Amino acid sequence: MTGRRPIPVNVDLSTTQDPHHGERGIPAYARDFALAFDRVADLSAVEPLWVVDDAYPVPAALAPLAEAGRLVPLSEVAAHRPPLFTHLMSPMYGPGGRLDTKRWLDAHPVPVAMTVYDLVPYLMPDDYLGETSARARFHASLEWVKHADLL
Repeated sequence: MTGRRPIPVNVDLSTTQDPHHGERGIPAYARDFALAFDRVADLSAVEPLWVVDDAYPVPAALAPLAEAGRLVPLSEVAAHRPPLFTHLMSPMYGPGGRLDTKRWLDAHPVPVAMTVYDLVPYLMPDDYLGETSARARFHASLEWVKHADLL
């Protein structure tokens, strides 16, 4: 694209920061997606801002995004150009709550796209949602999904 600014898109990568299982499953997919996208995307057309949670360590594998200046903690997102939309890589999975993300989205309303990987707990609640806290987290995540602009 010539003569036009790239389209800014914020992508929530907090799912990659899982301290227990960050190297496999959904966190690994989200990490690999971000690295591949950033490597092959036409950065003159799209400007991804990869957003991580300030409260958790950033995986070393995301260093190329940080070195390129496109990996930022949620607390610094407001200093960047407003996005056309925000993409939550996994509203169902992450190391902590989504309170900071929710506060940011409420303060900067833009359309929200989500990728949903795992509804198995919904289909098999006895196996996956036996604990009250797990059930509460899962149902809070479903609320996120209900309000998505695009799945």
